[in-house]
Amino acid sequence: MLDRLIVLALAIGGAWLTWSLWNERQTYLDVEHWPTVMAEVVKLDEFEETRETKYGSKYKDYLIELEYRYQVDGQTFSGNELSASGNQMRWSSSEKMLADAAPFFFDQGQSVRVVFHPEQPATSIAIVCERSLESEPAYSWFSILICGGFTAFLSLAFLGSFVADPIQETEAEFIQSLRTSS
Repeated sequence: MLDRLIVLALAIGGAWLTWSLWNERQTYLDVEHWPTVMAEVVKLDEFEETRETKYGSKYKDYLIELEYRYQVDGQTFSGNELSASGNQMRWSSSEKMLADAAPFFFDQGQSVRVVFHPEQPATSIAIVCERSLESEPAYSWFSILICGGFTAFLSLAFLGSFVADPIQETEAEFIQSLRTSS
C-alpha cells in the first residue's frame, strides 16, 4: 500500500511539474505578442554584487533594478519587471551590461519601452535589452517532454499495481494437466 502511495505522490508531483514547465514556456511565448507603451523611469539603479561559490571562486555580477510608471487607457500603472522571469537582470561584466542596456533607454534614462498584458495591464515587462523578451524560457520542450513521460510512466505503474498477478502453474502442475486431458 505504501509503495502505491509513493508512486501516486510522484505521479501527482510529476504532473504538477509538467504543467508548471508548460505554463512558463507559454508565458514566454505570449510575452512577444503583448502591446507596447513608453513608460517613465521612476527609479534606475545599477550596482555590482560579489558572490563566492562553495569552492572559493569569486564572481562579480552587475545588476540593474528599475521601477517605471506607464499609462494604459487613461489608467496609471507601475512595475519593476525586467524579464519574463523576474525583476533583476545580471551581467558578467559592466561593459556587457552597458552595451546591452544602452540602446533601449531613451532621453538619458527618462523613459523606457514596456510591454504589458492585454487583459491585465498591471502586468508588464520593461525592455532594457534583448534578453528581456527571450523567446526561449529556462525550460525547453525537451524538459517538458521528459517530465511528461516520467509522469505517464508513474501513472501507469500506479494503475498497474492494482492489476492482479497472473496465475502461474508449476511445471509439475502443467505435466499433470497434460496427462489428465489425454
